Amino acid sequence: MKEGFILQRWEVSVLWASGTTTRGTIVAPTRGKAMADAWRSDAFSGSTFGEFLKFARCRRDPYTPARYGDAIFINGDPAFFISNNRQYVQFAYPGAEHPLSAHPYDVLPVEYRPDNYRDRDHEAQTQGIAA
Repeated sequence: MKEGFILQRWEVSVLWASGTTTRGTIVAPTRGKAMADAWRSDAFSGSTFGEFLKFARCRRDPYTPARYGDAIFINGDPAFFISNNRQYVQFAYPGAEHPLSAHPYDVLPVEYRPDNYRDRDHEAQTQGIAA
């Protein structure tokens, strides 16, 4: 694990009364916090935590994406990369227990931004290179 990066990926699965299983990934520092985060989802608003524990399971996610936990900078501050989508970059500050989201133009190096935010003009401006 990288120094200061405490978030792990957890796979939470829920076996419904209908016999179907739903799986999701939660990013949290411990298994217990991952289960608590999953229980807080709207899908389980009618059940107590004790009831939830009877039909939910949690394990370390067997899939870790490439670059997960890599060192990046958010507005010049050190952080760790978690993921990105077409709109935001998910990251965590050192020692943080919850992921945050940043606008892609706040993220360096540019390789960690979504593809549509890697334009050359902005890249050149932020790195002091003439376009």
